[in-house]
Amino acid sequence: MEHIFKGNEEQFYDKMTDIRAETEEAYRDELPQKCFVLQPMVMMTLYFLTAVYSFTKRQDASLWKTKTLIMELSNIARTGEVFYLFPREQHGRAYALKKYMQRYPESVMDQLAFAGMMLEYYYRIYEKPIRTERYTRGVERALEGLLSIRKREEQDDAALKGSRKKFLMHIKHALDEEMVGQEEAKKAVAMAIYRFYFYDDRTPLMLEGPTGSGKTYLFELLANDKELQKKLTFFSYTATELTPNGFQGDNLQGMLERYKVACEMRRKGIDFSGVSYKGIIFIDEMDKLLCYSNMDSHDEDVNQIVLHQMLTAVAGTSEIGGVDTKNILFIFAGAFENIEEKRREKKARHQAGFSAALRENVESRKDNSAEMYNLRQELIEMGASKQFVARIGIFVRMNRLGREEMKKILLDEEHGILVKKQEQFERDGLKLMIRDEAVIELMVDCIMENDMGARGATEMIASLVDKYSFDMIQKEYSTMILHEGVFNGEEPYFEREV
Repeated sequence: MEHIFKGNEEQFYDKMTDIRAETEEAYRDELPQKCFVLQPMVMMTLYFLTAVYSFTKRQDASLWKTKTLIMELSNIARTGEVFYLFPREQHGRAYALKKYMQRYPESVMDQLAFAGMMLEYYYRIYEKPIRTERYTRGVERALEGLLSIRKREEQDDAALKGSRKKFLMHIKHALDEEMVGQEEAKKAVAMAIYRFYFYDDRTPLMLEGPTGSGKTYLFELLANDKELQKKLTFFSYTATELTPNGFQGDNLQGMLERYKVACEMRRKGIDFSGVSYKGIIFIDEMDKLLCYSNMDSHDEDVNQIVLHQMLTAVAGTSEIGGVDTKNILFIFAGAFENIEEKRREKKARHQAGFSAALRENVESRKDNSAEMYNLRQELIEMGASKQFVARIGIFVRMNRLGREEMKKILLDEEHGILVKKQEQFERDGLKLMIRDEAVIELMVDCIMENDMGARGATEMIASLVDKYSFDMIQKEYSTMILHEGVFNGEEPYFEREV
């Protein structure tokens, strides 16, 4: 029997504590410095050691070997299981250790490796009477096995980090492909989905911006992405459809039941054991719930009741409609027009008087800065539910599209609205043309003056040209030419091929 097994658990702990500094010196170049200097990591290394020692001491005495202890550390490294090490009455210790492993997965392998090194060092220096070549080789091989697991874990972790980065970049690229501008919103949403998918960080996010800024369109792009569809369910809903009892619309349970059906439909035809209810729910028009009252016949504010019911779902602490809400990331959106109006009034008052032009120039540079924008505080000041607002972890402003951005939305060679409409015409053997740059400028003027946004621009172009498509085919016109007069109700020019 090795000397190390002749004492009890407490004596073993003391021996390992005594040799920690010596082992650190011997293996300093093989492990991260944090293994040696961070007290929590040092304590957990000793905890791993004591757990495998106590477990081994409860087994047959023929297993009381340093090699056995190191092999148990390897078993933990491979499986991540620790409950078998503790008798039933000590499962509280097992829960504590398991929780630590789940919270700090990146440090666990280093600590297990250091624990194995401490055992090998103790054997090599202090177990001199039994140091036969064959016996010693068994200890060395056990440590080599443990370190090889660590090395594979490091390689797998590097690969995993690469795949995670690829996933994050894919989300951003999918949005950039089709959506002009709104960089802050695209990055915030990409990070929120990334953290939710890989780390179960379900911090709710609120998108605020005027109609046409792209809030709904952003979510639609994500929901239609083939790669993301394989991983998550995307479900869109409108806040104004929610009622407390569901008699006039859906209640919260009804909405989540529909989400559940969407999850199940997504998995149809896919070889998958069970249905994953992990996904993202996008709720639009949240400003209608947060900023306005809706009194019923009993003089109760229906909106406040709905918000109160939503709290548990947003917090992820309940199961509603057969769905565990901890598996859902909520993304909210709203125009918050009343807040926008107050901002414009405040800005107008601020700019009135002497040196207004100078202040306007400064304001334009600061408009998007964090110091100038605090929707959370503005909502609370307006009387919105503090409890609900406090649940929203991230607020993102989506500004009105600028003139150059709108021009790009129209004319982008791959995804432009006008370009897509021209492609649609080409499928029918027709041409849609604009020969005068002034027509483009007039089109942008119309979109900007009426705050149409990208969706409104799409509808405007469709209203200008689609009604003539049938006549073009019937009368064998080959080309439609848009001119400035079409914005005043005149017909486009038409040409036939000669």
